[in-house]
Amino acid sequence: FICGSAEFPKNIQDSIVQAQGAAGRASRFLSRKQISTTKLEYLSSLLSIECFFKDLIVNTEKCNGCERCVEVCEFNAIDIVDVEREYEDVSLPIKKAVINSALCKGCGKCSSVCRLKAIDAKHYDFKQISKIIDPYFLERVKVGELGEKADLEDTATIVN
Repeated sequence: FICGSAEFPKNIQDSIVQAQGAAGRASRFLSRKQISTTKLEYLSSLLSIECFFKDLIVNTEKCNGCERCVEVCEFNAIDIVDVEREYEDVSLPIKKAVINSALCKGCGKCSSVCRLKAIDAKHYDFKQISKIIDPYFLERVKVGELGEKADLEDTATIVN
């Protein structure tokens, strides 16, 4: 059972509340006379789900609708929508990213690929998100793919 900063950076009050909930769930599980291995396998599969940030938001002032976030989202939680903007009595349609919070699992990959730093988790800035997400993201993307997606030169290397 994971809680507090083991899940993702959070303040002490949130950590305490989450720890109380985790302790309650753990005590129910441990108070049984028999524990089956299938339940343990199920619980370990839940722990492997990456979920770092809740409430990811798009700053519509920064977003240019490039769709890089849509490409990396494994949960199809990001849509590109047309938004009307007024410029000197002229209404222009502009594309912007919108995150569906019901589908979003909070992995933060969208934030790590956004060149304009338009996607942030509430209460966390881009640097904090990048430090946590980049190692996971880099492990899953081949150097060649990373070079294409980030428009890097062929000399790009990953240093562990």
